[in-house]
Amino acid sequence: MRNTARVLAVLLFVVGGVATSAWGQFYVCDYVAPENRLTVLTLSGDYRYFEDRYLNDAENLNVGRLALEGLAWVERPGWSYNLDASVQAVFQDGEIALGAGVEGDGSARKYLTEKVFAFGGIDTFGLGLLPDTGLTLNVLGGLGIGRFVNVTPLAQALQAAEALVELGTLAEVPSEDVLQRVAEAIGRERELGPAGVLEEIEAALGVQLDVAAVLALQDVLRSEATRFCGWDATVAVGYELVDPTGANNAVLRLRANYATALDAASQLLARARWQAALPYTGAYLLRATVSYDRTLSPTADLTATYAYSRLNLPELEAEQTHALNVGVSLALQANLSVLLQAQAGWGTGFEEPEWGFSVGFEYDLF
Repeated sequence: MRNTARVLAVLLFVVGGVATSAWGQFYVCDYVAPENRLTVLTLSGDYRYFEDRYLNDAENLNVGRLALEGLAWVERPGWSYNLDASVQAVFQDGEIALGAGVEGDGSARKYLTEKVFAFGGIDTFGLGLLPDTGLTLNVLGGLGIGRFVNVTPLAQALQAAEALVELGTLAEVPSEDVLQRVAEAIGRERELGPAGVLEEIEAALGVQLDVAAVLALQDVLRSEATRFCGWDATVAVGYELVDPTGANNAVLRLRANYATALDAASQLLARARWQAALPYTGAYLLRATVSYDRTLSPTADLTATYAYSRLNLPELEAEQTHALNVGVSLALQANLSVLLQAQAGWGTGFEEPEWGFSVGFEYDLF
């Protein structure tokens, strides 16, 4: 448990240090909407090459993948729910393998106070359609504290204001109240439509938008980058409905999330999850990630992610892996992007570092 504590301490120190340095400089995280809603449905695909962890290169892979991924998020002052899932087809050595539920989860929360909530839901861990292909399905319930908020509308409002200042349409970035009104208009895009959003922004700013200003706003609004702020921590108990080993156990899960928008164009996101079967025997699985996302331009986004995994089994050496993924997304049009990624990894039993790269696409269906 000492190594686990050290990893979590380092993650919290890095996240806390960066967040503290940025806190107060920007007010992206001050955004509060009557209803926080995010719905995404994406079709993606890629070609991946992996250089394996063994010196003899016995498991080098060329893999193709096609995936359908969805995310639904709704949050109100008194309750919230979220659901994410994926279905994918993998092409390897001329064969097709279907999989579903890659670390997907869904939950409903009822807030007992402003930040304390009770929740129930499900989560999946692993990959597969059948129990013997590696999929675990848990039913969980528990308590939590904190709030996670989607602040994408205010981040886009700030980016829009900065773009209009550069054009000379605005003399300076508007007040917080005005930016909140712009963010509310952006948050209602599905209701108002693109033209309606531009009209609402024009009214909130009190200026006449020329063609250059409209084009600049459209560039900002078509960005698919999402921004979150806040934190939460949960403790849950549940039961494994599906387990690839056939040993269905009660489970204990601890999970924490933290995010801050460092400015209108960037975000730091940290997640940690610890899970063990009950009764506790010393066996557990810990996964933690820290990711940094930055909008490089209206058509380009950068993402860098560090991931740590530790599987602890009694009387056996703990299995640990460290992985780094860096990717760039280039928008070709409003709902179509090209993805370029590089990965590297190292861990227990590795004879050499593992690395790979992928080239793919992402199409926003909704």
